[in-house]
Amino acid sequence: MVPHATGAKARHCAKPSPIPGLEAYVLDGSTSACRWGKDGDAVVPGIFRPGKQPRLTRADYVANSNNTFWMTNPSAPLTGYPLAWGKARTELEPRPRVSLDMIAQRRSGADGLGAPGFTLETLQATAYGKRNHTFELMRSDLLRMCRANPEPTTSEGEGVNVREACRTLGDWNGRATLDGQGAILWREFYTRLERPTKPGEPRFSPWRVPFDPARPLTTPRGLKGEDPTVRQALADAVLFFQTNRVPLTLTPGQAQRYASIPLPGCTEGEGCF
Repeated sequence: MVPHATGAKARHCAKPSPIPGLEAYVLDGSTSACRWGKDGDAVVPGIFRPGKQPRLTRADYVANSNNTFWMTNPSAPLTGYPLAWGKARTELEPRPRVSLDMIAQRRSGADGLGAPGFTLETLQATAYGKRNHTFELMRSDLLRMCRANPEPTTSEGEGVNVREACRTLGDWNGRATLDGQGAILWREFYTRLERPTKPGEPRFSPWRVPFDPARPLTTPRGLKGEDPTVRQALADAVLFFQTNRVPLTLTPGQAQRYASIPLPGCTEGEGCF
């Protein structure tokens, strides 16, 4: 159920949101002109009727991994719905993006799991593949940066030798399996990339190629290896391991446990399904 707030009402009645990015959903409650609208055949008053919901019926597949509706199937983008349903032509987060890539590779047979198409066995193998999509998209630029800047400077101005870290990441296959040496190191590095350089500044984007709504499945991509902020993030991550005497080859099986059970896997922010 979605509140009946048209795009015009959202623009006219919007109030500052306590959560950045949700301004379109916080309306002025001091005037009846900003009340939720009505559809005669809505299930309950104040929400959009079923016929206004984004919907798609296809014979190949539909998919959603907590992004908006518009990439339910990349072959048939959904647009033209009220803002309350979410925004179209927006950047996919890494996990939904890898989800669509997993489907595409399985349908084409490019994932090495056998003949194209899903069976129960290939569905299981795909879902449990432990792919880290941000690493896949940034790996080549990362290694190029490592070769060009083997001793970057931390945020505190300390030089750090990152050669061993770069070898670890270069040898890693990009999957967060129990024995994936490099998976935790990558997480520490990538997490630092997402932090603003200074309080109050806009969020820093580490992507070399920015998002293009005309190419939502292949952008953004690459790593701004020439940017001092990126090199600094790697130096900070390596120094963190060194200072705490943690091996750079730390694996998910060593770092992640539920009770006494070692766990594989990585975070959705990294682009893991």
